[in-house]
Amino acid sequence: LEIYNEVLYDLLDPSGKSGTAKRKADSNIDIKEHPVLGVYVQGLQEIAVDSHAKIQALMDQGQEMRAVASTNMNATSSRSHSIFIIKMTQKIVIAGQQKDTRATINLVDLAGSERVSKTGATGQNLKEGANINKSLSELGNVITSLVSVSEGKPRHVAYRNSKLTYLLKDSLGGNAKTCMVVCASPLDRYFSETLSTLQFAQRAKRIKNRAV
Repeated sequence: LEIYNEVLYDLLDPSGKSGTAKRKADSNIDIKEHPVLGVYVQGLQEIAVDSHAKIQALMDQGQEMRAVASTNMNATSSRSHSIFIIKMTQKIVIAGQQKDTRATINLVDLAGSERVSKTGATGQNLKEGANINKSLSELGNVITSLVSVSEGKPRHVAYRNSKLTYLLKDSLGGNAKTCMVVCASPLDRYFSETLSTLQFAQRAKRIKNRAV
């Protein structure tokens, strides 16, 4: 799925309501929360796979449908955050009793923060950039709150302030381990963006979850 202008879209939707066409289409998927299952996306199609090749094929298919546009900084700039969700179930039979163990991996590709002075964004691209920056700001606020909690300081964590943080609630502060990979540029003119990205990741490293 992708989060485009704070709306969720199914990147594997066969009706073609993704990519550039989705801007005129309504989305019928949304985030829900279950007392046992946790946070999930209602209406997002699930496809059964049994090999790495099938997983890769779905990732490639979804990537083709993702919203991109050209800016002064990137010829194929991501205009949305994308999330690829892998749900795994292990079934073990012990003494005639079946035991199911479940796990979820959220693979997230965050769109980069944008400065209008460098991207030259206008019109629709400007709106997209503003929504990207807002959700990244909320993600930063959630990370800061979780760091405080890790340090023993009571703090409200505002997951519901954006679709991105709400969807990643269980990955960031739940029974989970989180790894962040950052994109850094060697070019001098992008020094400030590279520095802020590294500082963002440095804060995320301070989150301490006790995953079991």
